[in-house]
Amino acid sequence: MTELSAPQTQLSPPARRKQYRVVWLAGTRGELLLLAPFLQAFKQQLIVDGPIHFLFDTGEHGMAMQQTMDFLKLCADETAPLLHPADEPSVRLQEVLERVEAFTRQRKASHLILTGYGASATAASLLCHTRGSRALWLRPADPAGVIETLELESGYCRIISACGPRVKIADLPILQPQVDLKADQYDLREELPGVRGDAPLALIAVLRREWGMRNDTTSALVRRAAEWARHRPEIDFVFLSNLNARLESPFRSLRERPLNLLIAPPLPYPLYRELLNHAIFMLTDSPLFAADALGTSIPLITLGDTAKLNGITPADLSSDLPIDEWLPRKPTTTNQTFSASALPDIQNLITNFLMAD
Repeated sequence: MTELSAPQTQLSPPARRKQYRVVWLAGTRGELLLLAPFLQAFKQQLIVDGPIHFLFDTGEHGMAMQQTMDFLKLCADETAPLLHPADEPSVRLQEVLERVEAFTRQRKASHLILTGYGASATAASLLCHTRGSRALWLRPADPAGVIETLELESGYCRIISACGPRVKIADLPILQPQVDLKADQYDLREELPGVRGDAPLALIAVLRREWGMRNDTTSALVRRAAEWARHRPEIDFVFLSNLNARLESPFRSLRERPLNLLIAPPLPYPLYRELLNHAIFMLTDSPLFAADALGTSIPLITLGDTAKLNGITPADLSSDLPIDEWLPRKPTTTNQTFSASALPDIQNLITNFLMAD
């Protein structure tokens, strides 16, 4: 009689949780500043089989982006070459789309997290819409309503919004500055040659490379700023540059430039925040800089393509009105304030987005 062998029981290994591969996209300094607190919080979590996070610099900014990386103590998993400043917006969008597609395919990304109103967010949204991937767009706060006055960026915003349901939208609150202003004090005369330490500052921050592309708007802005500086010699007018040749070329070639009209290279973030402490008003086309001005109660003038209250359009640059006529008659304020629970709330939202099927 054959002896029966004991039944063999083979235990199957426990089901392994699906591991998500998340790509965080940042093309500009502002986008990185918005994403950094959430990315750093997730990287500090030690979760077995938890999401793998990648940071991709799409190359829209150069020096300003690298300075911000150093300040935030972040290192991108890949930094794309700097986009050519003379590229048309359509060429820039196509180039960024190819870069995002290549990076996400190589990393086998399952989710994308993006922010801002530029080419990187738009390209990533189109990619998710066509490939069936999932993305979370952390829409930045725009308390000054700058985006609605910018033709290109408002169009990008509509494109991103139309890419649902593959692209989920979450509105970001105004976030607290990621720097201790008391711990980082600068002597502006040493950091920015030509700036008088006791003189008030007027900050002009034109960060869109498309400004002046189809006409002579950039040159007109520089000439108008020179007239403002001549009429107000007690104020130092400082252009905050992002190394845009369309802005710097007319500035460098300006004849009889007033001594109180200056241009600053891309600045470390703490130094930029220090400039705000000495500013008496700001002229900008950046929603992030506009929010900074509102948060510090600095009079704000927006620079857009279409007319808006307390705003300047290209057509207005031919006017001979002094800068005082453009300043807001009443202090510009915002009802949006920083909430202490904003960071954990957004972090929980991102976690729920990653865990949802």
